[in-house]
Amino acid sequence: MPASQGQPYEFGDWPRELLYEYVKDVRTYMGMVVLISFYRLLLRRLQGEASLLAEPDEGAPVEPVERPGRFLVRKLGREFWSPPPTSSGCRPPATT
Repeated sequence: MPASQGQPYEFGDWPRELLYEYVKDVRTYMGMVVLISFYRLLLRRLQGEASLLAEPDEGAPVEPVERPGRFLVRKLGREFWSPPPTSSGCRPPATT
């Protein structure tokens, strides 16, 4: 019975009970991490994710594999052209 009903509450063997509580919390935390990671993966798959073409394992490539001059980006239902990132990860300055 809970302590709120006038009965004393006995936690039990402290080391064993603390280990149980710790394992329970770790399982819950890891479950949330897995659930959030799966949700993020699902969103990325639904929205689409850009990637460069890789060399095929066998034979010659059907399409050119070199880096294109511009990328067609589709995001949130809109399409626009974007220059590729430079080797430093920064985009070149826009020219007018």
